[in-house]
Amino acid sequence: MSESKSSYQQILKSTSLFGGVQVFNMLIAVVRSKFIAVFIGPDGMGIAALLNTTINLVSSFTTLGLETSAVKFLSQYHAEGDFEKLSRTVAVLKKIMWITGISGAVLLLCSAPLLSRIVFGTSAYTVSFLWISVALLLKQLSTCHLAILQGMHRLKILARVNLLGSFFGLIVSIPFYYYLKIASIVPTIIIASASVFIFSYYYSSKIKLEKPIVPAKALYADGKGMIQLGLRMSLAAILTLFCSYMIQLYIGNNGGLSQVGFYNAGFTILNTYVGLVFTAMATDYFPRLSAVITNVSKSAAIVQQQSFTGILIITPIVVVFLAFSKWIVHLLFSENFSTIVPMVSIGILGMLFRVVSFSIGYMVLIKADARLFMTNAFGFNLLYFLLHIGGYYFYGLLGLGVAFTLHYFLHFVLLAILSFYKYNFALDKEFIKNFGICVFLCGWAFAVGFLDNGFVKYLLSGLSIVTAFVFSFVQINKKTDLLAIISRFKNKK
Repeated sequence: MSESKSSYQQILKSTSLFGGVQVFNMLIAVVRSKFIAVFIGPDGMGIAALLNTTINLVSSFTTLGLETSAVKFLSQYHAEGDFEKLSRTVAVLKKIMWITGISGAVLLLCSAPLLSRIVFGTSAYTVSFLWISVALLLKQLSTCHLAILQGMHRLKILARVNLLGSFFGLIVSIPFYYYLKIASIVPTIIIASASVFIFSYYYSSKIKLEKPIVPAKALYADGKGMIQLGLRMSLAAILTLFCSYMIQLYIGNNGGLSQVGFYNAGFTILNTYVGLVFTAMATDYFPRLSAVITNVSKSAAIVQQQSFTGILIITPIVVVFLAFSKWIVHLLFSENFSTIVPMVSIGILGMLFRVVSFSIGYMVLIKADARLFMTNAFGFNLLYFLLHIGGYYFYGLLGLGVAFTLHYFLHFVLLAILSFYKYNFALDKEFIKNFGICVFLCGWAFAVGFLDNGFVKYLLSGLSIVTAFVFSFVQINKKTDLLAIISRFKNKK
């Protein structure tokens, strides 16, 4: 088997594994969203979104980006078979994450009254901010254990943790939604964090490693590489969350909490439900690329393969969503959320460009060019902020969808130019041809949605779905011998 075919099969295997996990998580999220939509409504969704965004923002300030940077070092030491460095890095990571977790919780406790007034314009939510400090601590400790599993390629265990954490978090939360209504928001946020923490801690602690003694004085020296890379990542994450935060505050001040709820419902579909593809790919892609980043030809090949596989997976998803967008929104939320259908239908087109810029962006990230990375982070987040504020100001929720697609189109184009001049990386002709076909198929599905004739509309929508699935399957089969794999699997049965 050629190295290229083996690599494509690895991408497909890991994406299938975590794609299944993400589909399960999506179903869990659908049920949770239905409970929120029915028992809490758009206002409650807006409150929950602002509290969760606060947790993520404070976490980004205090976690130092270690949940991601650690994966790079752990995967590198694991690939090299250097278990001494691996064990010491795990020990250092655990200690530092306790420090950052407690720091984050204390920061949230101290700033609760101020945050309540800034975010909601009243001190009535101070107690809510005090309580979610518990969720923040558990979240940061969980990311440490998840990073260990990911960096050491325990992908099946990582998948199990995600499944169990999501499932039990939901089961325990359901009675709260039913009986407490809007008062359930804070308890369920804590429950969700606690569930993931319990399972991530249990499974990561089962990994057999040496437990070296790391004195407090040695923490920074041993963790310096992780901290420096993590700080850059942390600053980039903070910029992203800060932009999202400010956009939500702007929408809340100008349109009310229900508009924030609609905004978050729409972007939950784009970033969580459709974005499950990115989570599935990144789980394996990031450590694999980290392990070979010093090898120019191998890293370029992996980026190319990831981009190619990504567009073939995302295209049928986009086409299916465009055909059934109204019913999908009603299923995920309720008919009260119909107003977000145009926003999401336009925004989902941006996922095609996002999947490619996602793959290229990891190369820039792992190369650890601090100045370039931070320049990109600041520039692209500023662009995202301005486009979304402008989009909402002129066209409301619809403008947010347009801004989302336009941002990721520009993100893709600019990153492609940058990677060519900086790293001599260019997408090959085969990819460009297939990418063009995928863009055409999605554009066709989008245009069909404007037809008034119901029969013709559904006929063409059905044709676009079949075409997208057949095209993607044929191209993936060329790279992986998917039919042969399916045949072998059937024979084993």
